[in-house]
Amino acid sequence: MGVLGLLSLITALGLFTVRKWAVILTIGLFTVGITFGATTLYPSVARETFNPNLEVLLFHLALIAYLIMITMATVYVIARRRNFGQT
Repeated sequence: MGVLGLLSLITALGLFTVRKWAVILTIGLFTVGITFGATTLYPSVARETFNPNLEVLLFHLALIAYLIMITMATVYVIARRRNFGQT
């Protein structure tokens, strides 16, 4: 998790400074993020389906929101990739 956090910070710095390599790191972190979110969400939903409570529901909704936001952010960066590296 520490390596993932460090790569995320490096990618954020690259995106803020509009570096071309940031797009490649964004795509790589998208793959890792989607895998992490989906492999966390699926067993949790499978295990807690018949015993729902508020905490579990909020956890599932937070993971779904994370998956949606990471997808939207990656699509945005890919759509704007031509702007990177031109500065």
